[in-house]
Amino acid sequence: MFGLDIISSIVSGVISPLAQAYNKAQDVSLEKYRVDGTVNVEAMRQDTEIIRARVDLAKAMKDDPTTRWGRRLFIYPVGIWFALIVYDSAFRGLLPSELTWRVLALPGNLDYIPYAIVAYLFVSAWKK
Repeated sequence: MFGLDIISSIVSGVISPLAQAYNKAQDVSLEKYRVDGTVNVEAMRQDTEIIRARVDLAKAMKDDPTTRWGRRLFIYPVGIWFALIVYDSAFRGLLPSELTWRVLALPGNLDYIPYAIVAYLFVSAWKK
């Protein structure tokens, strides 16, 4: 019973500051809507409409042939390439040489493409 009290006090000691930090972040994010001590509901409504428009655009673009081919030609190969880099980095010294290989880097002028694809995924899949 005494051990549970110690564990409980340790867990509450860790969770309490995290909860306070989360609440503080929420308060700060809501401060941008506060004008002269009152909440600007219209600004909140506008932000909500922007998010809804992004979701509607993502739904409309989901079945677009260009988006579909873009996924097939760019997003899937970059995902496979990144997974191979992680596999190669994690298992190079651990596995026999038959099960590992060198994953070549992209040419310098194409280094931005994986980052652009990740940014596109975050923008197009944004849900709130």
